[in-house]
Amino acid sequence: MRRVLPTVFLALGLAAGAAGAAAPATAQVCGDADGSGVVGVSDGVQTLRAAAGLDSVCTAAVCDVDGSGAVTVSDGVGVLRKAAGLAIDERCGGASGQPATVLSELQPLFKYGLPFATGAPVAACANAPEGEIDVETDDEGTTTTFFSCQVDDVALFGDVTVGATTLTFAFLEADTAGDEDFIADYDGELALGGGSGGRPLAGTLAITTESASSFTMTLANVVVATGVLTSGTATVDLTESDIADAFTRLDLTFDGSGVASVVAVQANGGSQEFRLDLATGAVS
Repeated sequence: MRRVLPTVFLALGLAAGAAGAAAPATAQVCGDADGSGVVGVSDGVQTLRAAAGLDSVCTAAVCDVDGSGAVTVSDGVGVLRKAAGLAIDERCGGASGQPATVLSELQPLFKYGLPFATGAPVAACANAPEGEIDVETDDEGTTTTFFSCQVDDVALFGDVTVGATTLTFAFLEADTAGDEDFIADYDGELALGGGSGGRPLAGTLAITTESASSFTMTLANVVVATGVLTSGTATVDLTESDIADAFTRLDLTFDGSGVASVVAVQANGGSQEFRLDLATGAVS
């Protein structure tokens, strides 16, 4: 099917491009790119144009048929199948797919990791005595070590060290269910500044998550005050990750509200906007 699609696209693409000024109707049908109320071949063409980064009437709400978080060739296949009367798994709408998954994997870092800049956000394990926390202070700073420590719905492992001018991570999180399946791992050292209004953080962490594999996150002008991220940005570079074919970057902005604004940049040049609740990990 993937080998045939480019031929379909070339045969119909120019004609479909003329529909570029149309706008989806208010009552949206999954896959109905042009808002006609019926899913047809022209909708599949519009979806393929969007996947290729060409002008299209597609929006993620109706053309991201599989709910991956990006409009891709797979969505075009789905729309063409639906137009032909074949059954597809429709997942339009909602904050689902790859960006939401990655953001939920990163949320414990924002809630439990970075707030170490101004205190100890995790003082006890919900599963004690099986889960443990050890705190040691030496010339390099104060190191908090987690041993299968359950907090909310994750288990924490490894070290977070707060020094005079650095915040260092060798730290991972796992699911608390079953065999504590891996979720994410964080390694690196952030510059930790001083100040009466909070402590600024800057630098880059190497991160591996279950869904995206390896990537980096760079903090700029992030200020932590009493455990809250009050300002600054985090740029998640996904170009070397397993999802780079769909998304290349996540840009997060913190404002002290407890909710980060997120722009997910697609590989085709498009973008989507999300909001990440830093306390719960909910994405909307």
